[in-house]
Amino acid sequence: AARCKRHREKKKKENELRDKEYEKELNKNRMLNQRLMGITKEVKDLYERIFGPYYTALRSTGDEEKFTSSFKLVCDVFQELEEEISTRGTTFFCGSEPGMLDYMLWPWFERFPVLKVMRPKTEFPSTPKLTSWQAAMWKTDAVSRYGLDVETQARFYAEYAKPDGQCNYDMLLQPSA
Repeated sequence: AARCKRHREKKKKENELRDKEYEKELNKNRMLNQRLMGITKEVKDLYERIFGPYYTALRSTGDEEKFTSSFKLVCDVFQELEEEISTRGTTFFCGSEPGMLDYMLWPWFERFPVLKVMRPKTEFPSTPKLTSWQAAMWKTDAVSRYGLDVETQARFYAEYAKPDGQCNYDMLLQPSA
């Protein structure tokens, strides 16, 4: 009976130790998740600041002041994202594999080079980490299968930027000319 009691006490202590280790790991994960949620929210806020200025820059044909101010706002966000991915030290914003945030940001990086085509004399900021991120994103299955090359994007946005609002939204469904 004494032997069984010692065995039960030993098992109880082992379980308590395991529970403490589990709780410690759980707390560590909670803190990490809270920290990442905060960072991700900040990056999401940067992402939301791209919308208006990008399209304003795109549609500002003939209005250099409007283009310059809008383009600067987009470039400022890209610089902040460059700093963020540099700080994270990972290939993707979400780690070693792309996650929701990477796929949320991707369309803007896919579209951004259109401004280079439409405004070739414009100087673009140097963002080597984002350039590496972009190259890595092009290698993902989703982007490589469904991403649009710069020329196709530029053809679409050239129509989109027309002041009359007449844009062929079905352009991808029609054979190229």
